[in-house]
Amino acid sequence: MVQWQTNLKTLKERGAHMYNNRTFSDVEFSVMNADGEKVSIPAHKYVLATSSPVFEAKFFGKLAETGFTIALPDCSAEGMLEMLRFIYTEEIRFTINIAVEVLYLAKKYILPCLEERCHEYFNEAMGPDDVLAVLPHAVRQADQELQKICWNLVEDRSQEVLDSDAFLGISHELVKETLDAELFAVTELSVFLALNRWAEHQAKKQGKSSDGKTKRSLLGDEVIKTICFPAMTVQEFVGEVLPTGILKKSEIVELFTYFNLPEKSSIECKSSARSGKQIEPNIVCKRFPSPQLLNIGQGKKFDAISFTVSKPVYLCAVRLMGYNGSNYMVKLSVCCKETVCSQVAEKTYQAASIEGISYRFDVKLDKPLFIEPGVHYTIKAESNAPG
Repeated sequence: MVQWQTNLKTLKERGAHMYNNRTFSDVEFSVMNADGEKVSIPAHKYVLATSSPVFEAKFFGKLAETGFTIALPDCSAEGMLEMLRFIYTEEIRFTINIAVEVLYLAKKYILPCLEERCHEYFNEAMGPDDVLAVLPHAVRQADQELQKICWNLVEDRSQEVLDSDAFLGISHELVKETLDAELFAVTELSVFLALNRWAEHQAKKQGKSSDGKTKRSLLGDEVIKTICFPAMTVQEFVGEVLPTGILKKSEIVELFTYFNLPEKSSIECKSSARSGKQIEPNIVCKRFPSPQLLNIGQGKKFDAISFTVSKPVYLCAVRLMGYNGSNYMVKLSVCCKETVCSQVAEKTYQAASIEGISYRFDVKLDKPLFIEPGVHYTIKAESNAPG
């Protein structure tokens, strides 16, 4: 009879076979799974001790534990299984939530290689919807590297972070911390509107009405003072800020005084707009070496181009070719993984000479779109050219 040992040729294969396997097991961990059920995970003291000095002391030190079952109330079965998978096979199956748990376990059991793998995963996979959920864990664990990864993402993709559902669920403390960090590269109006959405969500969550007084109470004076209202236009202030009912009458009077007689205003708020990370000047990427090579044609036209980038950039506009003085009805969309990331509604554009070379027109996106490195994007344009 051929034994499993002879079929598995490498140490890694044999380690994978022994992972979560009761054969030769001399210890088990009692943990709760995602469904709230208690489960037992088998392991092998020798394997654990060769990977972690904590396990070495726990199983073979002077005060070694002799019991077979060890209860771990501070982690889930899913997190523990992934840590063990790494110890036995050097492989791991991450999700954001699993990575948070595994990082905690890597620190607890002093597994620096696993900790590094977690940081690499967060750096590559974490998005605007995740960062505000991960950041409190990074702070709680005093993980400076993960905090840096989180704050860089907040700075690089500020508007997406503010627009995310995750922002609505963060604590008041984290709201203030993110505003105090001065990293948002967005307008003051965008920050204020995000705070208004946060307050409305919190009011609904607490079963309260979302009137201005309630929202102001939830936000607090300190948060409101982090907004530089003077950086807004009068139209933005009147059309967007006042209808929320968040500001007090005295603040409204002071701000109108500022807009009309700034030297006589004593408004208490942030004195300058936040700058965040500065976006570099626009760089034009050309699809064709020479516009003369193009056959623009007439009638209804469809065009598309797929691309990737090697480093993070923001897509601001798409330049299309045309005839001098001709008008074009254009619809444009940018897709990623079959999902529309940005869309420009049908609008009329007029082609004009640019740089004295050819006749073109720019279709500007409503707001710059963050383009991730190594991800395939497709720009699709539909236009009605003159007949």
